[in-house]
Amino acid sequence: MKTTKDTTLAIAFLSWIFFLMIGSCKAVHPMHKVDAYELNRGSHSQTLLIATQGSTYKDAIVKGIVDAYKAKPVYIKVIDVTDLPGVKVEDWDAFVILLTWQKGKPQKEAATFLKKYYQKDKMFVMTTSAGGRGKVEGVDGLTGPSIMENVPERITIFTSKLSDVLGTP
Repeated sequence: MKTTKDTTLAIAFLSWIFFLMIGSCKAVHPMHKVDAYELNRGSHSQTLLIATQGSTYKDAIVKGIVDAYKAKPVYIKVIDVTDLPGVKVEDWDAFVILLTWQKGKPQKEAATFLKKYYQKDKMFVMTTSAGGRGKVEGVDGLTGPSIMENVPERITIFTSKLSDVLGTP
């Protein structure tokens, strides 16, 4: 009887450790890396850089923004936020930066980039978090949880802000 009880406790403990490890991995790596791509490459007078973390929610927002501007004479480049350290701010007229609040902090490269280069009139930022309250200090941006029903509203907000820099889509 004692062996069965010990075996059950051991299995329960190992199961708990296993689920704890899975939860930790998801908390650390919930986003997928975004493959960079470009649209309207050439001699366009206006440029838009979108830096994002890959998720269904953020991907839908990026698609909406790209769809709004792809027929305009605007060079658009989409990159992963981890590639922000290689970006020259002076090369871009406008930025959209979508990042996730993880473990009580904003995504590292995005936070560093924004701390160093943030310009309210050309950088439009959204931070997502489970509670919707994670905000990069010193940055005037959107915050909220990743709720798919909010995607059209977010796209409208971004295209409205971008219209001041790039013109109406």
